[in-house]
Amino acid sequence: MQLLPLKPIQQGRGQCNPSVDPSIWRSESCGGGERGICTLGQVCECKPGWTGPNCLVPDGRNPIEYDLPESINDLEIKPPIIVPRSLLIGLLIMLAMLLNAVLTQRRGWSPVPEVKKVYARDV
Repeated sequence: MQLLPLKPIQQGRGQCNPSVDPSIWRSESCGGGERGICTLGQVCECKPGWTGPNCLVPDGRNPIEYDLPESINDLEIKPPIIVPRSLLIGLLIMLAMLLNAVLTQRRGWSPVPEVKKVYARDV
């Protein structure tokens, strides 16, 4: 697929004067002898690498594609970590403790028997 500019670029065909000194970079001389030639019909013909009606503009290309699809990754910003690692570690420990309690109760865990409280003053 060949991409075209928004407006057509004219390659020569500008009005010129063949009697003007070609060493001067002016529109009447088609940009000088290096850029273009003024024909006998008083029309500019651009040499390779030059463009425009009077061959005054370098025929360049812009390799940057400006209309690429946009995404959030184009910003190159790393999103913040919402949950700190210490909180995740704490939650995992609590989950492990909860699972241990549930599994222990399923295995026939029984509570510690009631112990009679004896105080030093009662002895």
